[in-house]
Amino acid sequence: MAKKICYSETYIKTAIERVNSGVTQAQVAKELGIHPQTLSKWCSKAKSRMTSEERSEAEEIIRLKKELAKAKAENEFLKKAAAFFAKSL
Repeated sequence: MAKKICYSETYIKTAIERVNSGVTQAQVAKELGIHPQTLSKWCSKAKSRMTSEERSEAEEIIRLKKELAKAKAENEFLKKAAAFFAKSL
């Protein structure tokens, strides 16, 4: 039988905060060296403890962070395109 590993509350909260900041669960689990299913359980428990207002606020923050990342990527693309066309003139 596999040995049960106990993680500190701080460690668990840090992992959950990384997921809530927009990093995928799979990526956080890989970075921290934990099983993805373990992280998924932690996130589910944390979400169930949240009030509906906190949950909607967290979802809005995640949505906005994704939107910001997309806008930054588009901005970088436009900068590269402008540099390319400026060179060709």
